[in-house]
Amino acid sequence: MNLEIAESILRWEDNPDAGFFTPITDAAIEDQGRWTTQYSKVTKDTRDNSFWMIFWFRGSTEIQDNGPEDIYYNQVWPIEVTKIEYVTKNPKE
Repeated sequence: MNLEIAESILRWEDNPDAGFFTPITDAAIEDQGRWTTQYSKVTKDTRDNSFWMIFWFRGSTEIQDNGPEDIYYNQVWPIEVTKIEYVTKNPKE
């Protein structure tokens, strides 16, 4: 992964190397302010099976929205997480 590939993925631009990356997660909001919203998404490089999280900012209003800005990325690794949820109905009944 490099910045050119990350930008190509987010902007849907033609880049032969970006074609090796498949999305693993949808875009998720990481942080939100009055003027900007920070997003992230995970992609997988099919050449070496590595995972990469791409972060970017977008304007929070139509006036500030110029597309993805301040793009950066980090390599990430999947881990299994056990999640406990609480429900109002007893599942044993």
